[in-house]
Amino acid sequence: MKRQVELNGQKWTIDDNSRLRKVRGEADKKKKLIRISSRCRERKDYLEVFIHECLHACCWDLSEETVSFSAREIADAIEAFHGPFNPSGDFYAEEETKHRG
Repeated sequence: MKRQVELNGQKWTIDDNSRLRKVRGEADKKKKLIRISSRCRERKDYLEVFIHECLHACCWDLSEETVSFSAREIADAIEAFHGPFNPSGDFYAEEETKHRG
């Protein structure tokens, strides 16, 4: 599914069903396009890749090492605060939502 978001004052398209083979995600500065591999269906993996590519879109000058480290840390913090992330867009896993009423 393709959606648009604003990052660093610019509209970016996010395609989270891409057929990337060698990488889990990529950000194309010229096209303002973030692609996330359709293979990223595990909650933690998807969230980390999404954050990683958004960081690239916002801060092109950061090293890959800094972006990777930051994406992992942010994904961990989000899941610690909100609970497991579901790639469909809901932060709470279906079973947990049932318990919340």
